[in-house]
Amino acid sequence: MTATHVERATVSTAFALLALAEGFLLAVIRQALHDEFFDPSILAFICPFLFLPAYAGRRIRMEASGSFPARFLPLLLPLALLPLGLELPFREWPDGSVLLLFVPYGLFLLGLFTGPAERQRKMTGKAYARYLLMAVEATILLALCLGCLTAPLLLVCAWDLYAASSTQVKSFLSAPLGLSGLFVALDCGRRLASGAPSPSSFAARYLPLLLPPLLFLSLGYSFMHAFSSASFLLFEAATLAFLLIYSLFLFAFRREDRCRKPARGRRVGVVCLLLVLVPPCTAYAVKFASLASENYSSVHDAIPSLGWEFAKRYFPLETDNDLALPAAPPSLRLGASPYRLDGTLAALPLYAAALQALTCLDENGCLLSEREREERLVRERVDYSPRYDVQRLADGEIDILFGPPPSQRQLDELRARGLTPDVRPVAREALIFFVRNDDPVTGLSREQLRRIVTGEIVNWQEVGGPDARILLFQHAAEDENQLALEQLILRGEEAVAPLREDYLPFMYSIPPSTRVARYRKRAGALGFGLRWYLDKWFPDGDVRPLAVDGVRPTDATLRDGSYPLCLPLCLISCRPLDEDSRAFRDWLLGPEGRGLIRRAGYLPWEDENGGRNGGDTGKGTDTEDGR
Repeated sequence: MTATHVERATVSTAFALLALAEGFLLAVIRQALHDEFFDPSILAFICPFLFLPAYAGRRIRMEASGSFPARFLPLLLPLALLPLGLELPFREWPDGSVLLLFVPYGLFLLGLFTGPAERQRKMTGKAYARYLLMAVEATILLALCLGCLTAPLLLVCAWDLYAASSTQVKSFLSAPLGLSGLFVALDCGRRLASGAPSPSSFAARYLPLLLPPLLFLSLGYSFMHAFSSASFLLFEAATLAFLLIYSLFLFAFRREDRCRKPARGRRVGVVCLLLVLVPPCTAYAVKFASLASENYSSVHDAIPSLGWEFAKRYFPLETDNDLALPAAPPSLRLGASPYRLDGTLAALPLYAAALQALTCLDENGCLLSEREREERLVRERVDYSPRYDVQRLADGEIDILFGPPPSQRQLDELRARGLTPDVRPVAREALIFFVRNDDPVTGLSREQLRRIVTGEIVNWQEVGGPDARILLFQHAAEDENQLALEQLILRGEEAVAPLREDYLPFMYSIPPSTRVARYRKRAGALGFGLRWYLDKWFPDGDVRPLAVDGVRPTDATLRDGSYPLCLPLCLISCRPLDEDSRAFRDWLLGPEGRGLIRRAGYLPWEDENGGRNGGDTGKGTDTEDGR
């Protein structure tokens, strides 16, 4: 046996060992899938590598020489190492994991015994290596082109999120950068087709052209798999940019390649290209579609974000505020406010109206001048928080907090700090679930809502609706609407992962960030929120509240408690109040305070008249659906 025979036997053994190693990798993936912590779509990336053992066996067949034992006995050496592999913890793994060890090795042997006996040399290895190096160079340049073109496209996509002239200016300024990337892509295709000897085999000529898409698909899939909450706009723009530059690259290559001799083995070559490219494209498309279904970019049909510009309409210092006024001058008048009030947005019109009534009205019940109100009020003493901030109450930054009742965990935290929480219901609220007006579903049971929120029910057909996916739009973790859902529906269970949306936190924040998606008026959408929010989100009334356990959310069902998702808006304190603060609290809970609560558009907690249509009407009207 010559040294060449030994060298070839060593190579054959190495390839056989690699085939067994690939089989071990498949067994590991099988175990991961059984444990349900592995993304199944990554299997599509493994499929192209299953052809490598068969290809290696085919090449060894063409290189083989000498007697039959000298050619094939080295291939049995890896089987001697198989018992060592079986000592690994396969006994605890699912059935079938051991069999996966032999799949790549079987493909290796199949290629070995079915490959051609002679090697047809049409091109030297050095020339083909040069061709491959130019393909790698083109791949690197196309990656740079992708970055050049993605930024302008990303800015164009962001117009819908942040309509600012500076964003448009940036996109136009960056357009030349993107155009330069397109010209570089054309040049890459031309140079690859004309700069090196072209292989005569179709597969050998065109397989290197798959390096750019394989690199893009691998990196894109890995990024989406690792950062599933990343901005969808980034992947959308990057995919579009890659399709543009890669199409130009192939166009230039094919145009230059037409001058060469046609490649042989076209049909077999096309099949090889598809076998290599289709699985990763499928995996990328599945992951891209999954991310797209959980992330929203357009905001044209989203509910408005009720931020500071909306909330300042309910501050007493604003000249033309929307706060309700009492029907008669209150019997209690306080001087400059010595107490500090805070609360959620849904409670702001209530406690701000009470503060204004007791500190900013003259003897005739009319508003004082702006200068007099500034003397009596300090803006920092009346605030609101978009989150349910019990921590400020515990730290002594505020004296009274208004909002839904705190959870048992929050009460325990206050008591653990030596504080005594005092929670007093002030007004009636309710958690409302709603759908579009054209949705055929009119009501759900409380158990059905729980199963929808936890992800057990995902299709409207399971609750008597059409065959469509349920798009459950939630709220941020500390939002008062989400906390109400946790108290009334979840009760300690975990909600399904929320849908997300792209947004620009600042004018120059490219790429966009993501957050919990706001409700959108899409087919199959299901939203929820406190009753107070509904006419602010939907002034045109284009959604319909759902009945829960057969009871619709109206003023009457809220007053008698028959609607199952009722909850109070509470006045919460945890330290002894001074005299003026106690007077403010007692007045608000008394008859005059209940009258102001009605005029502010709420249902008092203790009300013998029955809400807004039983007493004086202030700002707001009574509605059939309880909004």
